Amino acid sequence: MSIFSRIARAGIPAFTLLPVALYAGVWVHTDLTALTGAPPPPPAVYPDELFSYVFKGQNTQHINYLGSDDHVYELWCDNYSGWHYGDLTAATDAPSAGRYYARGYMFEAQGTQHVNYWGWDRHIYELWWDGSWHYNDLTSATGAPLAATEPRGYMFDSQGTQHVNYLGLNNHIYELWWDVDSGWHYNDLTAAANAPTSNGEPFGYVSADQKTQHVVYRSAYGSIHDLWWDGRWHDADLTYLAGAPAAQSDPYAYVFAAQGTQHVNYEGFDLHIHELWWDGSWHHNDLTAATGAPDSTSWPFSTGAPFGYATSDGTQHVNYVASNGHVSELWWNTEGWHYYDLTADTGAPLAASFARGYWFDSQNAQHVNYIGVDGHVHDLANAPDLLTTVPGVTGSYLSTASAAITNAGLTWTYMDTAPKTRNPLVVDQYPEGGAIVAKGTVVKLRFATINTR
Repeated sequence: MSIFSRIARAGIPAFTLLPVALYAGVWVHTDLTALTGAPPPPPAVYPDELFSYVFKGQNTQHINYLGSDDHVYELWCDNYSGWHYGDLTAATDAPSAGRYYARGYMFEAQGTQHVNYWGWDRHIYELWWDGSWHYNDLTSATGAPLAATEPRGYMFDSQGTQHVNYLGLNNHIYELWWDVDSGWHYNDLTAAANAPTSNGEPFGYVSADQKTQHVVYRSAYGSIHDLWWDGRWHDADLTYLAGAPAAQSDPYAYVFAAQGTQHVNYEGFDLHIHELWWDGSWHHNDLTAATGAPDSTSWPFSTGAPFGYATSDGTQHVNYVASNGHVSELWWNTEGWHYYDLTADTGAPLAASFARGYWFDSQNAQHVNYIGVDGHVHDLANAPDLLTTVPGVTGSYLSTASAAITNAGLTWTYMDTAPKTRNPLVVDQYPEGGAIVAKGTVVKLRFATINTR
C-alpha cells in the first residue's frame, strides 16, 4: 500500500500538515506523469523508451523519453522542490527525434549534462546543459557515418573525455568522442579492434580502477563481445571466455566499485537473466536459476532485457520485466543473490517498457523507472537503510514553521530488507525542518501538505 493510501485510510483530512517519508526498506510507487503533468510517451512500439541517470554535482535525478510529438522530454527531481518536466527540443530548437528514445549522462569534469538521440536524417544529436540547454549535430561536427541505431553516451573521468557509441549501417560500432583540446572526433571501433560485426546496440562504460573503457555488444551468433581500451582498442569474446550461453538481448553493463568487479547482464534464449562478471577473469552466472525468479519476456519486442547497477551500501541490483509484466529485481548482498517482485509489493501498473534502475546517493535510495501499460512514466523508490523525505507530492508545499505542524506522534512503519518484516516507527515533529536519520530512532523530517482526496 502506498504512503498516500495509508494516509487516506487513516482518515486524515485533506490538506493536513504531516510528515512525508519513504519507509526504510519499503518500496514506494509514484506516477511521475500524473505528478508533473508532463506529456506522456507515445504508445509502446519498442520497449526501451526511457533512460535514467543521476547528476551528482547537482544532486538531481533525470529521466529522458520521447513524446508523441517527437520531442525529447526530461523529468527531473531535486531534493528541495521535487519532480518537474522540461521539453528539451523546444528549449534548444533542435531537430525532432527519429524514433523511440533518448539517453542521457552527466559529465562531472565540465559540470554539464548531455542527452543524445537519433534524428530522422540518421544523424546523432546532442542536447547539452551548462546552466541552459543547447544542441549539437555530432554527425556533422565529426563527419561520422550515418547511424542505424540510437546512441548511448558515457564519460571517462580520468581522461576528461566524453564518448557516444552507436551502430552504423555497415554493422560496425562507431564512437564519437570529445576532448577539451580539439572537440569532437569519430572512430570505427570494429575496425580498430578487428572485431566481429554487431547484431545489436552497443553499451559503453568505464572501469575507473582499471582506467579502461569498455563497449559491449551482441554479435550475429549471440556472443557478447567487449571492445576495451587501455591506450588502444582490443576485442574479447566474453561468452567464450566465461563458457556462457548465447544472448538474445543486447547487453547492459555496470561496475561494482566496492568489489572491483565488472558485470554484464543479458537475456538468454532460455528467457533467463544471465550475468558475465569479471574479477581479473570472466565468469558466468545464471541469476534466474540462482534465485528461482520468473522468466523474462521474449526478445526482441520484449520488456525483459536486464539493467544492472551497484549501490554505495555494497549491494548489486538487476532489474527486468517478468513474463507477467511485473517489474522484478534480482539483488545481491554478501549472502548471495535474491529475487523480489516490485510490482506485487507496490501495486504499481504493469510495465510496457524496460525497467531502468539506479542509485541516488544524496537520498541513499534506489529508483526504478519504467513506462506502464497506462502510458505513464512510473518511479519505484526505496531507501534500504535510512528514512528520507519525499518532496514534490501532488498539491504539496514544504514548510518548516513549527506552529503549523500537526499530527506529531503518528505511528508509521519501516521494513527490514533481509527478513522483510514491518516494525513500528514513531514520527515526531521537528521545527527546524528536514533531516535524514537512521531507522529505529525518532525521525526528524520536513513537513508537507498533502491532498489525500
